[in-house]
Amino acid sequence: MSVHINEWHFGNFLVTRHIKVAREFAAAELGGVMKQRVLFVGIHNAARSQMAEAFLNAAFPGRFEAHSAGLKPQPLNPLMIQAMREIGFDISQKKPKAILDFIHSGEHFDYIITVCDEAGGDRCPVFPGANERVHWGFADPSVYQGSGDEKLAFMRHVRDEIKDQIAIWCAEQRGHLVETS
Repeated sequence: MSVHINEWHFGNFLVTRHIKVAREFAAAELGGVMKQRVLFVGIHNAARSQMAEAFLNAAFPGRFEAHSAGLKPQPLNPLMIQAMREIGFDISQKKPKAILDFIHSGEHFDYIITVCDEAGGDRCPVFPGANERVHWGFADPSVYQGSGDEKLAFMRHVRDEIKDQIAIWCAEQRGHLVETS
């Protein structure tokens, strides 16, 4: 049986991912610690929150189970799909989800991370029942003005900012894990 492994670089971290192998390794590394649930929330769930979900699920699959949702779900941004595909993530089949669906389902999340920009922060939804709420302000690529190439370059910039923030946060979480062990 051959195992296909994809590699992604997150800041200074190289994440090797094959779902079964990575989950088993992470569970052993964590000593059976229960996964923490993270919900990334944006306005449309069409770009930033989708990217954050994909990056966290790839970076630390044994520790976190990431999801994403939006206040007013819109179709996935095609430039986001292209920018993510360029670095090995095919999320073209993901479906934007509404935050109200998660609220009405009564699902519990350990972290709610909002990814709205600072200007849209007042529209970023609040999710009841989370243990910790965090805000990471990223520019909204859907409102960027420019040529097609300029818009794609901006989407790549936002993608890389999100990827870097996930790497930093994972490093912090690893530090918390070591401190509490």
